[in-house]
Amino acid sequence: MQSSWRSARFTLPALVAMGGLAAVVSFSWAGVTTKIGSVHFLRYRSWYLWNPHLVALHVVSDLLIFLSSMAVATTFAVMRFRYRKDIFMGSIFIAFGALFAACGLTYLMDVILFWKPLYSLAGDIKLVAALAAVLTATILPFLAPRLGRLLAKARTSKQNEQYFLAVSNSSSDSFYILQSVRNEAKKIVDFRFVFANSNGASLVSSTPAKLVGQLLSTIFPFNRTDGFFDRYTQVVHSGIPLTEEFPVESADVNATWLRHQIIKVDDGIAITATDISAKKHAEIKLGKTLAFSRSLIDNSPFPILALELDGTIREINPAAERMLEYTNEELAGRATPLILHDPDEVARRAAHLSHELGMTVLPDISVFTVHPSRGLIDRQEWTYIRKGGSHVIVEISVTALTDELQKVNGWLCVAYDITERKHTEEYISHLAHHDSLTGLPSRALLNDRMELALKRAHRNSSKVALMMVDIDNFKRVNDSLGHSVGDNLLISVAQRLQHTIRETDTVARMGGDEFIVLIDDVRSDEEAEKIAEKLVAVMAAPVTINGEQHPISASIGLCLYPEGGGDLDALLKNADEAMYFAKAEGRNMYQIFSKDMASATAKRRTIENALDCALSRNEFDVVYQPQISFQSGKVTGIEALIRWNSKLLGNVTPAEFIPVAEQTGLIVPIGEWVLRTACKDARRLEEKLGHGLTIAVNLSPRQFQQENLPEIVSDALAESGLEPKHLELEITENILVNDSRKAMRVLDRVRALGPRIAIDDFGTGFSSMSYILRFNVDRLKIDQSFIRNIMTEPNGAITRAIISLAKGLKINVVAEGVETAEMSEILLREGCDEAQGYFYSRPVAFGEIEEVIHRINLDASSRRR
Repeated sequence: MQSSWRSARFTLPALVAMGGLAAVVSFSWAGVTTKIGSVHFLRYRSWYLWNPHLVALHVVSDLLIFLSSMAVATTFAVMRFRYRKDIFMGSIFIAFGALFAACGLTYLMDVILFWKPLYSLAGDIKLVAALAAVLTATILPFLAPRLGRLLAKARTSKQNEQYFLAVSNSSSDSFYILQSVRNEAKKIVDFRFVFANSNGASLVSSTPAKLVGQLLSTIFPFNRTDGFFDRYTQVVHSGIPLTEEFPVESADVNATWLRHQIIKVDDGIAITATDISAKKHAEIKLGKTLAFSRSLIDNSPFPILALELDGTIREINPAAERMLEYTNEELAGRATPLILHDPDEVARRAAHLSHELGMTVLPDISVFTVHPSRGLIDRQEWTYIRKGGSHVIVEISVTALTDELQKVNGWLCVAYDITERKHTEEYISHLAHHDSLTGLPSRALLNDRMELALKRAHRNSSKVALMMVDIDNFKRVNDSLGHSVGDNLLISVAQRLQHTIRETDTVARMGGDEFIVLIDDVRSDEEAEKIAEKLVAVMAAPVTINGEQHPISASIGLCLYPEGGGDLDALLKNADEAMYFAKAEGRNMYQIFSKDMASATAKRRTIENALDCALSRNEFDVVYQPQISFQSGKVTGIEALIRWNSKLLGNVTPAEFIPVAEQTGLIVPIGEWVLRTACKDARRLEEKLGHGLTIAVNLSPRQFQQENLPEIVSDALAESGLEPKHLELEITENILVNDSRKAMRVLDRVRALGPRIAIDDFGTGFSSMSYILRFNVDRLKIDQSFIRNIMTEPNGAITRAIISLAKGLKINVVAEGVETAEMSEILLREGCDEAQGYFYSRPVAFGEIEEVIHRINLDASSRRR
């Protein structure tokens, strides 16, 4: 912008001077022609007397020339004052001004002479004009080259101005020129924009044209309050440039950080503003990152050493000071990590690296940096020598420190106390390989020990015994007595198993109440079975917890290598099958795996596959067995029983497929189908007989776990139209024991619908009368296992006890599995209420049940007669 100003400074006076020169020539020529005419007319003065138009033309022309000359002279006088410091230009303006003034006066005197003959004065004025003309003509040849150079310089300045504008507008910086605004006391009160490049205007959301002429206080009001105005004024007064960086909080400026460079220009300033927002934000972010990194290093529990590129210690963190017993000041800049290491250990590491890398590695700082210099992490166990001479074994990880160009500029050493790490590793390993409750090995550790045992057995031609031990009815104990008692029971069982076997054998917990016993180096099947018998006996002893004894037992499945499987998975699977058979046989025993069990397992899987689509294929039927009152001898109800005639397997007994359905969960949709079918058939039978009968339907434990069971029962009653009082739902006592709270909640909702509740197979389970009272059952069904042997003790005594107890509680009793007249007579004599069994009728299809009922009722009536 300075070049622009200088361009104007040189161009204006040069143009005025050249214009004056042209005017001098013009006026001189006009004066010559006019004077020639005037002299011509003066010779014939009489012409003026009779030609008034010519007189007027002469007077008006002279006056106009006079006025124009004085105006030009005045302009030169003003220019002389403005450029009074420029002697050369001032002289030109004086000469041209005097010439124009003198010439103008001669024309004025020509007009005056028409009225007053002041020829003497006119002559003097002409003399002055002549001298001015001679002077101008004399100096003009000398001025012309100088004026030519001024014009050339002006053209150059104009071109420079264009260059300046192009450069300033292409600059990424904002550029402004401001002129001082002064009051009458010549004090700077503001600044006015006289130039702004495009970026400068954009910075304040404006254009250069709009910005030029505006006051600084209008565009940047905060300059007054933030001290900028005072600093700008100081630059004008002192001429000392100023550079500063500052945050911008004004919404009018499109930047958050600026850098100002301010210089003085004439009576003003030029400002170069650079938007450094991104740089500052990056610096702030970097500062926070560095502060965070510093905080991490300082607060790290691990000793950290930062090294220079040559290995000199740059600094150590507080954790390193505590471990090494050195202060940062004692090591920083004064030593390398070699001071902390045994020279022999460093030499051994150097030899190892030399062999590993196929190059010579010296026993110096290179042992730490050779791997990191290749972009790798050097992780190695070392022995630190503390300041006091004691040793600590550590693992040191060395990584390279790089700058923003990824050039290595140092090293970072992080040390870990291996003592603590070893303890941590051992603890984690123990957690991974041992059960947290009992402390027994887990499946992972069992795998390792089993692998070793199988290898030894193969090498020694011996056997390995694997036993699956499952606590009988543990869920019932756990739920009824609480999880704390259950946990203590598991701990006691684990201790018993460990004390029973050899130290070389393994007891592992698989989860829940299942344990695995691994017996190594078994010589015969008999040896393994003796150990299993011993475990059954040990597990049958009551467990004392919190001063109370709790009876327990266990079912054990035994599988031998190599007959029962060649690996752990196969042995576990087969031992589980054997354990399942032990539970099915009555619990509190062991079963050794055999191929027959494998066949049974295969059959169960076949049943499972066929069962999956049996319902959709309509392969199920419902049959009905009547229940007879001992008092009247007539049928009071019927029990719905399911039968399966598989298209693939033929007739499958309930004893075969119901356990599979329970395990797979298919019993839920099957049971719902039986319930709906039985309700519909009972309603149809009621219409045929003309009176209602109780229809008994079994509910499985899995069905009772469904929260929507009440809705299912309600829908079945609604669809069939059966009265709720004619529906009896049979449940096993285990349902009540296993989850009594949930059972109570579901049972209450079902009972609210109106059906009766019966306990099926009573006497085979927990047989707690407290549960019977708590759940307010309507009937007890004595299990057929007691009825079948009712003539022998203790079955007869158990049956009598159940009937007597039920009578006292006013609960109806039904005997299942009555097959002979003798059984019927005993039950009648003992006071049993009802009975069902093959003695009265086998289960029949719905189409036959009406006839069976009529026959039984008719026989009862005939006996009474």
